[in-house]
Amino acid sequence: MRVRWRGRVNYRDALALQEGLFAQAKSDYLLMMEHHHVFTYGASADLEKNLRCEPSAVGADLVRVNRGGDVTYHGPGQLVVYPIRSLPGKRGDASPADVTAYVCGVEQLVIDALAELGVVAARKNGFPGVWIEPDTPRARKICAIGVRVARGSTPRRTMHGFALNVEPDLTYMRKYIVPCGISEWPVTSLREEGCAASVRQVADVVARLAAERWGFADRHD
Repeated sequence: MRVRWRGRVNYRDALALQEGLFAQAKSDYLLMMEHHHVFTYGASADLEKNLRCEPSAVGADLVRVNRGGDVTYHGPGQLVVYPIRSLPGKRGDASPADVTAYVCGVEQLVIDALAELGVVAARKNGFPGVWIEPDTPRARKICAIGVRVARGSTPRRTMHGFALNVEPDLTYMRKYIVPCGISEWPVTSLREEGCAASVRQVADVVARLAAERWGFADRHD
């Protein structure tokens, strides 16, 4: 797996890079970066209900992507990680169980990284992502996950990934959208949870744990 910290990258450029690696690369990649302000949404998103602003009025782009999930936000202070991987097993369509297992593995990577940073997190039944105090009235989401697994005769490749709130401007998620279409519970960040780690420091922890789980070839920043 080739680990790449890319700094702050325009979302459309990052998407083009992902798509190229997804379609052509022989190696696995772990792309880590921040984005300029952008709202993204999947095919099933309800923008009329869950997009509460004119993106250009708040300095954000709006991009449709081929992943699951509703509208979400990426921006400065948020670590965005895209694993471009070939999953083990036979060629062909990934079953729902395969996709669920992969998502759970990504969630566990984030949970373990947060534990090293002193933040206790967990899954919330029925809601993808990583949460703080998920089974209490104070449940709050700290990491969104949206993935794509290739279909058809190609190897079962993955793209898209997760967005971990380190120290973003949460106004973009609290006022301008309903993140992932979930209005019942708020979002949070590492900074609000009392963790002073920077985006780059969190990226280093994630990269090390991902290499232990998925294999490591090299890293370039």
